[in-house]
Amino acid sequence: MLEYFGSLRLKMKVLASRIILNEIKKMPPGRAFSWRDLTGLSLDEPRIRAELARLAKRGEITRGGRGVYYVPSESWVGPVTLSDEQVVSKLLQQKRESDHAVFGNDRNEINRLIPTGGTLFYEMGLTTQVPARKEYKSSFAYSSPTLLVRQVQMEKYRDLSDTEVRAFLGLIGLKSIANENFEGVLQGFYEFLLSAHITCRRLRTIAALMGGLDGRRALTNLEIFESFLSRSKRSILEKEPLWDKED
Repeated sequence: MLEYFGSLRLKMKVLASRIILNEIKKMPPGRAFSWRDLTGLSLDEPRIRAELARLAKRGEITRGGRGVYYVPSESWVGPVTLSDEQVVSKLLQQKRESDHAVFGNDRNEINRLIPTGGTLFYEMGLTTQVPARKEYKSSFAYSSPTLLVRQVQMEKYRDLSDTEVRAFLGLIGLKSIANENFEGVLQGFYEFLLSAHITCRRLRTIAALMGGLDGRRALTNLEIFESFLSRSKRSILEKEPLWDKED
């Protein structure tokens, strides 16, 4: 009897593996997938996860990140691996799907990527230095030689738009941008705020909402920035009437 059930369990594992592998073969090479993409196979989550790990160990699929797999596409130089951006995009999708199952929505205001450090400064036009390693913060973690995602408490940013978060983080880091003319950094920050329609009054409100060390640092740097505006006679009211409106 024990031999019978042992043999039956083995057959079920083999069958589950074949079902999953057949479904994976229908996917285009190079596409990132996770266990959630295979839930239509009438197999439970633990079994799908276990089979994916087993298939990866056997080399039939490739693990791109935690819970992320793919079948490499082929090129003339050999198999093409997933890019860090593809892996991170899939991890972000997984986090949103997981939260949707728990909370009933994707919580996109929390589950998003926010650039930090040199990546943020480069995207904002505050530096000409291309970061050797892209850096972001989010509700999950990921690390590779070329891309880093730090897991932080994203709830504090939930009421801020992406541009407002960038403006706030950029304001905090204004004085930390190395090897750049500081007047040029302030000018770049000014241009960013103008294009995003974010006022100094709004930045002050955000700094107060964030509080703590970051909030105090933002308020200190905001005084420096406003002094720059006054010194260079760039009146926000002259450049953009929106700045004079209540936020």
